Amino acid sequence: MSDTERSNWKNDTTDKPEFPLEPSQTTSDEIFECLSHQYRRLVLEALRTRDVTTEEDISSRLDVPQNRVTLELRHRHLPKLRRAGYIQWSEQTGYISRGPSFPEIEQYLRVIAGNAEALPHDWP
Repeated sequence: MSDTERSNWKNDTTDKPEFPLEPSQTTSDEIFECLSHQYRRLVLEALRTRDVTTEEDISSRLDVPQNRVTLELRHRHLPKLRRAGYIQWSEQTGYISRGPSFPEIEQYLRVIAGNAEALPHDWP
């Protein structure tokens, strides 16, 4: 994605979600729920290391038919992460970036990444 595309997307207000949770209201259970599925972990881990990712990028990391991954991302996983405030997501372009509550879950992601050798082989 070019710098111009990224700038235009971040300034686009037509697809900005509402964030019902305040950072102080999020519980560990809610954070672990968001980390409980591989597709959501892939999205969050991608955003831990860079500012923007895409649905296509996430789909390409999995050994599952891309149309199945895209369907699950669009209808289940990305809306869940967006409602939690962890991501901003444009359904039109497929671009995904950090949401206003991302720092909450980023702390957990850093601890997990720092202990990667102790994790199951299928992480994230």
